[in-house]
Amino acid sequence: MEADCANQRKIFVTILNCKKEAKETTYWLRMVACANPDLVDECNTLKKEAHELYLFFLNNQERERKIKIDNLLHLRSCRREQITRILRLRDPAKR
Repeated sequence: MEADCANQRKIFVTILNCKKEAKETTYWLRMVACANPDLVDECNTLKKEAHELYLFFLNNQERERKIKIDNLLHLRSCRREQITRILRLRDPAKR
């Protein structure tokens, strides 16, 4: 369980870093395009690719959050079932 959580955290941090890099790349490409008008078309192409990568990592981040929430909900339901079983074993009248 702890290893799984550590792995999920590592993936989440990696996704955040990739999103940040994609946004920063877009910023610098905009600066290059402003400084050198000859490279505007090439910079626009690269900005589009950087934006697509940003959206890709944003989607992965949302998917990781959903997986984490689903795992927590599953864990809660398992614990609820275990508690119910324990209470039934303790109280013979409910058997």
